[in-house]
Amino acid sequence: MDRNPDILPLWPNVRDPDAGLGRAGAPLPAYAASTDLGLGIGRAARVGVDRWFYFSVAVLFAAVAFIGFIPSYFVKIGNSTFNLPAIFHIHAVLLFSWTLLNAVQAWFVATGRVHNHRTWGLLGISLATAVAISIVLLVVTGIKMSDAHGMGIPARRFACLNISGVAKFAIFFAAAIVCVQRRELHKRLIVIANCILMGAPLGRLVVMVLVPPAQRLGPPPAAAILLLLFLEYVPVFAGMIHDWRTRGRPHPVYLAGLVSLATGLLVPVISKTDQWMTVINHIVAFMG
Repeated sequence: MDRNPDILPLWPNVRDPDAGLGRAGAPLPAYAASTDLGLGIGRAARVGVDRWFYFSVAVLFAAVAFIGFIPSYFVKIGNSTFNLPAIFHIHAVLLFSWTLLNAVQAWFVATGRVHNHRTWGLLGISLATAVAISIVLLVVTGIKMSDAHGMGIPARRFACLNISGVAKFAIFFAAAIVCVQRRELHKRLIVIANCILMGAPLGRLVVMVLVPPAQRLGPPPAAAILLLLFLEYVPVFAGMIHDWRTRGRPHPVYLAGLVSLATGLLVPVISKTDQWMTVINHIVAFMG
């Protein structure tokens, strides 16, 4: 049986004549079947669990993206009340396409089709890049629309959350691409990057639940933002627990995810500074 880790079976092959045998064909001790000893049967099982865990997380991202935008996008599209610029539709198509492709990519790996995963990788890079650019364009468009309604200052301050988010997404996604040959790093960096992208759909759900309708025209309150930042990183916490159960300890790269969460807590402070207002005004002028 091929021992290449890229094409390990999802579960030990019970029909493999060598399965369950140690050296010289002697049966393995009972405890060895659940460890990384012998022929790596325990490792193969762990790889299978790992792959389906990351597939489940990818499906969760896609579900959150669609469900989060049901009230503010899909419902309004259905009743013809969504009258915003085309960039909103472009961003929606790009974001939904990215989350679906991400789920398909995770499914390729979960089912042992690593070659397919690599073949579609370039499309994933292109889509993720387009999503990041569309977010910046969306923020700038939203600020200009807010200016027309006298809400330009609050919109600029709230944009700190989106711009810092897209910057962190770009950093973690770029790191994932650099580490594409280091699978343990790659898949976890993709999870962290996607957590950051989930801020927008999760934010709409948080606002819908916590903020009264009369107060939803402006930026959400600080408490809603803090809750949103925590919910964004739930998959990171889940990944750390999964690692602890399957590896004995969380992978160190998740510490970077926690640092990212910590920097998000500074957004309400940074957004109120003159320095941030200078930065966002330059961005609006450059993109305008």
